[in-house]
Amino acid sequence: MSPVKRKISKNAISSTSIPLPTYPNMSDASSLDGLMDEAPPRPRSPPWTQLLLYTRFAIKTTLASDYANYLLVVIPFAIIAGPLGWNEALVFILNFLAIFPLAALLSYSTEELSASVGQIVGGLLNATFGNAVEMIVGRLHFVS
Repeated sequence: MSPVKRKISKNAISSTSIPLPTYPNMSDASSLDGLMDEAPPRPRSPPWTQLLLYTRFAIKTTLASDYANYLLVVIPFAIIAGPLGWNEALVFILNFLAIFPLAALLSYSTEELSASVGQIVGGLLNATFGNAVEMIVGRLHFVS
């Protein structure tokens, strides 16, 4: 069975009345008043709140990037413990705990720097700064 083909005359198409959409006249700007309503501009927050939000984001990102970074909160206490005359064992424990995140940050920094300067210079940086924490602790031990 073959499909039935029907011929449509041109007169049949022209006699059908299909409503065409009407568009506003583009030369008349007053006709566009209701069509182009824009959303009201969002109020910008003051710069100090943006700074606080960014600081909060940076701290959260830094702490969440490595478990050793949670010990960064010990560093201010380790710094002030000695001059305030706290117990020597507590000063030692605070400074001992403060070494770990500092060593991790130093290691991360030298690795990132070595990625941009090349393998040879990066290896020298890693060897030099990789032992910086131990050298500082050793120097402080012999001075005191």
